[in-house]
Order: sequence, then structure tokens, then C-alpha cells
Amino acid sequence: MSPTERVTERVSKRVTKRVTNRVTERAVLRRVQLTLALLVLLLIVVGRSEQFFPITGWPLYESIRLARPDASVNAVYLRVSLADGTVREIPAQKLVEYSRADMVPFTVDAATRREDSPARKAARRHLAHLLALKLGTSAFDSIAVSQRVWTVSLAVVPPVSRERPLMSVPVAHFAVPR
Repeated sequence: MSPTERVTERVSKRVTKRVTNRVTERAVLRRVQLTLALLVLLLIVVGRSEQFFPITGWPLYESIRLARPDASVNAVYLRVSLADGTVREIPAQKLVEYSRADMVPFTVDAATRREDSPARKAARRHLAHLLALKLGTSAFDSIAVSQRVWTVSLAVVPPVSRERPLMSVPVAHFAVPR
């Protein structure tokens, strides 16, 4: 066998091998496509039936809905006029540390009740004490309680603009009990 024939034979074997590999790759690709098409068809036919659980959804988790924030948020603010004439406004939730902030609305509600009772007087004294601790002084004569409302806009960051409340509603105004 001449050297040219040997080279020709080697090239011929390589080309045959490549062609065979391409045919094999095409066959594998075709099988994968058919398997995927069959799986999609199976999912469409089965639908959301509970008897085919591994393929379809689980009813326990289908009932979970994503939470959306309310259209508006509100907060209670306390306004205090100090002896030197300055006016300070403090959110009621900031009177105590974070772990006790859930108790502040009860104190504010008790302090702003309409009926005159010992509980209302005690709540007003307690509110004045919390304000004195927060401000570092007890030199104020009156407390004004108001509720502010802001709109929530999910298209803007931050979604609530604290500088521009939608409205501010006065709730109560009372003298500091001594």
C-alpha cells in the first residue's frame, strides 16, 4: 500500500467517524426533543388534577397568596411645646425601645379617652413621663396627639414619603398632669 493510499484511508475513516457521530448526535437530539414534547403534552392533558400530584400543584401551597401593602399607612405623633418655646414632634412608637413599641398605642388610647377616669389620668402621667425621658426634660405644659396618614406608592422608592403626609388629624390635646 502506498503512502497516499494510507493517508486517504485514514482520512476516509475519520470522515466516516465524524459522519457517524453527527448521525448519532442528531438521533440523541431528536429523542430529547420528543421526550420534552411528550412531557409538555402530558402536563397539558393531566392539568391540575390532585391524583397526579408529582406532576401537578399541591393544594396546600396553592392557597398561599402574596401580601400587598395597604394603600395608606398611619402613625400617631405627639407634639410638645417646651419651656424655651421650641416645639418637638415625636412618633409615639419612638418613645420606648423597639421591643416595647407595641404597648405604646394602648397608653395613647388610654390617655385620649373621653371619659374622665383614674385610668385616663394615670395613662396621661405615664405618657408625660415617657416624653420626659425621651426629651431629657420635663419642662413642657401640654401634649397634643395627632394621627398622620400617608399614601403608599409602590412605583416610588421609598414607597412612603414621610415629609408629605396625606392628612394629619388632631386626636387630643391635654395639659401635662403634675
